Amino acid sequence: MHLKDLVRRDFENLLNSERLRTDHQTEELIFMQSIEGHAHNGAGTFQKNRYVDLTIDDIVKLLGKDTAAIRAARQRLIDEIRQFAEKSVAGDRPERLVNDQGEPFLRIPFLKDLTVDAVDVCRGLYLGGKRDNSEVRREAEEKYGVKIGGGEHYFVDMQVLRRMGLDCEKLAHGPHADSIGEYRAKGLIVGEDRYHGSANGNYRHVYIRHRVGPGQSDDSAIVVAGLLYGRDVALGVFLADAVDTLEKYVPKYSDQDEDIAGIIAGGIKDLGIGWDEVLQFARLSAIPEGHEHSVPDSSLRYLLLVDRQTRMTALESHLKAVEKEPLLPMPLGLSRVPSYDFYSYINRRILETRPPARPVAVPVAPAAARAMRVKEFMNPDVLTVSADTRVEDLIARMLSENKDFAVVLDRKGKVRGAVRSSDLLRILRL
Repeated sequence: MHLKDLVRRDFENLLNSERLRTDHQTEELIFMQSIEGHAHNGAGTFQKNRYVDLTIDDIVKLLGKDTAAIRAARQRLIDEIRQFAEKSVAGDRPERLVNDQGEPFLRIPFLKDLTVDAVDVCRGLYLGGKRDNSEVRREAEEKYGVKIGGGEHYFVDMQVLRRMGLDCEKLAHGPHADSIGEYRAKGLIVGEDRYHGSANGNYRHVYIRHRVGPGQSDDSAIVVAGLLYGRDVALGVFLADAVDTLEKYVPKYSDQDEDIAGIIAGGIKDLGIGWDEVLQFARLSAIPEGHEHSVPDSSLRYLLLVDRQTRMTALESHLKAVEKEPLLPMPLGLSRVPSYDFYSYINRRILETRPPARPVAVPVAPAAARAMRVKEFMNPDVLTVSADTRVEDLIARMLSENKDFAVVLDRKGKVRGAVRSSDLLRILRL
């Protein structure tokens, strides 16, 4: 099957099998970018045949779409978010996440019904824009002794790439930080003017990894932001992540999520987020080494994908967790991580790192009714403590034994109550 047919079939399969919590046009814009990932990894209709140098520009052309129109449509979605930030900086402080026509950002229906604090949303846009910066990640790595990884997009001459025995997959998996100067000198990395001025299609906008590492989880960033700073900050982080996704194919390339963060930092005096908190947020959003398959990192598509069982999206689940609303279990991300496990992980991670803010508690979701006995699914390995145990000692035990709650006993061994990790998050002044 020809590449053009593979791309078109993959696109049709996505349209027919998935529903995103947005309108049809935005859904198509997101699916086009998903095909790029399928082609690189041999997923979907590509059936293990990998096309590692295929870009979203190639995909749009193979689908017979107008490249200028697609770029402009994606840029409009970004511009609406930027305008929200600009209005907030100017003192307007809009209360709705909608454009001038009253349409919700990214055309996500439930956003239209929310009343938000503009400064809090901007705090999230700032944190989200900064934590994705490669140098911010590097600084967090050095400060906390962790490995995150990072890189940037560059304009690349594909002919030079092949002469050097490289491909886009090798550039994406690095590390190449020490080679960037060499790549510029050899003409592998070129300026944007060369990219736009070329008529032969030899240039691509591709990701070059600077440092290897597990990367960051957008799911973690949204939930951590919400627990530490509130729902509207979590929404701002989500919008920054969406900008970072959309900016990969627009009329003029730039780090627009970071540009928006710069507008906010320069214009809102009461932002209330110091640089140490930015670095701590980058650390908390990072996927720990060895946990690459147990911590979800949802793309924009997976954040907005409607789960068939719960009829809910990952984004909605995350916001409910932050708001302490009842939850239904659902799988998260490509690796389909159970949401309960993920929220428990976030609880423990915040306790371990003790950032300089007071988080709210993640709720314990109600369990579905079962036609079985409790003894069939109970966990006999329970952490028990006396009522006189110091909070600091309890935290140490919960972390070392990987427990989310402890049963409190009196001197006679009678159960007096229980303490959850979320209870500790609520009382600690971290």
